[in-house]
Amino acid sequence: MASIDDLLGSLETLKGAIDQSKSAANGARSVADETYSQFQGLGAEGVAAILNTAKDQIEASFSALDQAMNEAEQARATAESAKG
Repeated sequence: MASIDDLLGSLETLKGAIDQSKSAANGARSVADETYSQFQGLGAEGVAAILNTAKDQIEASFSALDQAMNEAEQARATAESAKG
């Protein structure tokens, strides 16, 4: 039978996974920035515009991960309150 402590442990695992995803998103952001700059520097404006859209989408993903972390932290606080 699962316990509140099991739930709290699972939520900590979730938060760790979100942190890892944020690190991966940050890496993708860095690569996208570099790639965008290279194509812009070459005068390939069409490709640069497409890459700029990809950068915006990466930023949206980063925001979603921040929201997921907030929700996981709230869930942990709620579960912790059940312990009394």
